[in-house]
Amino acid sequence: MKQFVLEAPFEDYMIEFLGFFGTTFYIIFRNTFQGNHYVQDSKKTNKQHLVTSLINSIVITIVLTILQIINGEEYIFGLEIFIVWIVSFSGSFGLLKLIDYINNKRIQQINNRLDKLE
Repeated sequence: MKQFVLEAPFEDYMIEFLGFFGTTFYIIFRNTFQGNHYVQDSKKTNKQHLVTSLINSIVITIVLTILQIINGEEYIFGLEIFIVWIVSFSGSFGLLKLIDYINNKRIQQINNRLDKLE
């Protein structure tokens, strides 16, 4: 926000940037390595990923469009907006599926280890 609205250099908000993404990655990795499910119902995983990716991509597209208008840059056309939406949707969905795949693989490893102990 500071970069776009206040036009502040990266040094002014570097600590907040690192803190936010650092804690986000820590929470994801900690829960993955402990074998915690981050989706409550595994049958609804794809639906939940699609809805989350849809919301993320719409918000990203709207924010980027508004920022271009505020900065007085050239108006972006429908095709460019669609490309931004597709890239943000596929990136978000792909990242969620990757995290889900790694999480399920780790849970399977933990279950196999516990089965060997029995």
